[in-house]
Amino acid sequence: MYRVAFSGNDFDNYDLDKRRYFLHLPVSVTDLAAIPGGPKTGMRVIIYETGEMEMEAELEFSQEWDCWMARAFDDTIVYYPESLPPSFT
Repeated sequence: MYRVAFSGNDFDNYDLDKRRYFLHLPVSVTDLAAIPGGPKTGMRVIIYETGEMEMEAELEFSQEWDCWMARAFDDTIVYYPESLPPSFT
């Protein structure tokens, strides 16, 4: 699966109504552009926050926001050990 950066640390990066993450960060756009043939609606990818976490998600293009978005599968979240407090590792 292709990997696409995202930010979940800010509600400006999340569409609460539709439970989707915006993929409009420069690094996200770069990751999406690196997908051979380009991203496609319904494509499954791994979205990640460097040093924090990753999870599987489904891509969809938002006409409303004119950008790619990711609908995450919450049951696939993996937290990177270095991001957890010592008592959780």
